[in-house]
Amino acid sequence: MTSSVLVTTYHQAFLHKGGGEYELLEIAFNLRLMGVVADVYSPFSRDIDAYDTVIHFSLMPDSLPFLRKARQLKKRVVLWPNFWQAEALAPDQIETFTRFFELCDAIIFKSETEEALLRQLIPDDRPVLRVPAGVDPCFTEPTPERLFRDSYCMEEYLLWVGIIEPAKNQLAAIRSLAHLSVPIVFVGNTRDADYYEACRKAAPPHFLFLPPMLHKSDILRAALRECRLYIESGGEPGGKSVLEAVISGAQVVIPYSAWAVEHFSDFPVYITSQEDRAIADAVSIAMKKKWRPDIAATVASRHMLPDVLVPLCNYIRETC
Repeated sequence: MTSSVLVTTYHQAFLHKGGGEYELLEIAFNLRLMGVVADVYSPFSRDIDAYDTVIHFSLMPDSLPFLRKARQLKKRVVLWPNFWQAEALAPDQIETFTRFFELCDAIIFKSETEEALLRQLIPDDRPVLRVPAGVDPCFTEPTPERLFRDSYCMEEYLLWVGIIEPAKNQLAAIRSLAHLSVPIVFVGNTRDADYYEACRKAAPPHFLFLPPMLHKSDILRAALRECRLYIESGGEPGGKSVLEAVISGAQVVIPYSAWAVEHFSDFPVYITSQEDRAIADAVSIAMKKKWRPDIAATVASRHMLPDVLVPLCNYIRETC
């Protein structure tokens, strides 16, 4: 019997696509490559009766009524929390997350760090799967020589790909690195128009703000491969974009976290505090470091799609 999966997430997710949204689409696409019928919930997906399994991505509270309905309809529910918070859970989070775990048949964690934070809330009879964040193999492939540099008439640059919003803390990076002669190139949409304007006003003229680029496109992959340094300085651990940068061959500067150390060991230069000076110091150190191709190969071997989805496919087929 062929397994049939409906991949879902919270309602507002696709108003502004970022790494999490592209990750969800990649999950469905790669499940299909592995012989699983998989659709993303939308007006174009089939009726719920056509699916035996719902894979739900995220822990946003407004998804709970949907999952309750799925359980009423006797669908298997696999929860993929995609939870990055590093600090202890607040009481309201504990209550909400407990409800999610009670509604699911199995839970997927990307890392030991994520599982350790949420493990206390998981019912004892729930299977737990480990499925690392996945990266498309195209990020290991070469791009046309100097494609990004020639397209935007620049040589050296620092790169940041992702939604421009307060949680990502681009403004702190702009303040702390405005003195650099090497520009920062920001590629991405925004969820907060006022914050975006504040970033534009604080940035020196040679910093560049570009709209989102088509995911997996030559120009985006070239931007990653050709940058002097990839940077993120937000309060949340780096996700899909950082993995894609490392696998593409970029040196990276990211905030220190248990998740980052688990994934990248000592390869990145870590930002060790939220102070602006810490960002400038980390970038200064990273600009002097040499790229380590062994790290790119190691990270790629752990996160390559579709192979990372094997545990999920096995679970779906075994319980179908």
